[in-house]
Amino acid sequence: MRIERLYLAGWMPFAGEHTIDLPAGPIAVVGEHEGDPRRSNRAGKTSLLEAITWCLFGVHRKRLDDAIINRGADLCEVNVDLGGLVVIRKRAR
Repeated sequence: MRIERLYLAGWMPFAGEHTIDLPAGPIAVVGEHEGDPRRSNRAGKTSLLEAITWCLFGVHRKRLDDAIINRGADLCEVNVDLGGLVVIRKRAR
């Protein structure tokens, strides 16, 4: 079983809705800022991976549960598609 698709809405730094189709095989998560392509800090790499952990197990690193919701959103949602089995977790502010 592998993760085929990841859907994020209002999750941490990811404002709006995002769908990521993941290919089979090894995957690297890298980040880059528009203004400075050599900078990768605070680009959302950890938050992207943490979305999967939160969706599947309900675990996140933030002190408060509302901190996982993007500042401009009233709720967050993460869907992990495991090849036909879709796990969905939502949280409203």
